[in-house]
Amino acid sequence: MDDKYSTTLRLYKNNPVHFQALTCLETYNRELFSSKNDFIAEAVIYYAEHLKKKAEYEELEDTISSIREHEEFFQELTKRAMEKALHDMQAISTPVLSENMTKTEEKQEPEKKNEQPDIDPATEKDFKLLEFYGSFGDFEDEGEDCL
Repeated sequence: MDDKYSTTLRLYKNNPVHFQALTCLETYNRELFSSKNDFIAEAVIYYAEHLKKKAEYEELEDTISSIREHEEFFQELTKRAMEKALHDMQAISTPVLSENMTKTEEKQEPEKKNEQPDIDPATEKDFKLLEFYGSFGDFEDEGEDCL
């Protein structure tokens, strides 16, 4: 059984690319490659992988370019999604917060009810979020015993 492939490589002297290839074949690094066959095989594989990476890179550049062209559209979609999520959260949390605020106000002494300390709006939002998430405290967490 024959365990080799054979092919012919013709390089023409009047073709500049062929002449350059011939020069490379004549001066290949004999310390790295034991023969011209090994050198050519490695070169073919390397170049094929290079072309594949180049094609993938160009495809990626096209995708990025397309995204940049439609950046405003993506920003608008993101903005709409965020606004919808915020609206949904406000619609859900408003009744719960109102109930908790009423309960909290009923528990306060009449003297303190009339006092209104100056609270930063950001701090007030934090307190509202704390009250909202605090309303879930009645649920039992089965995983608590594991800690």
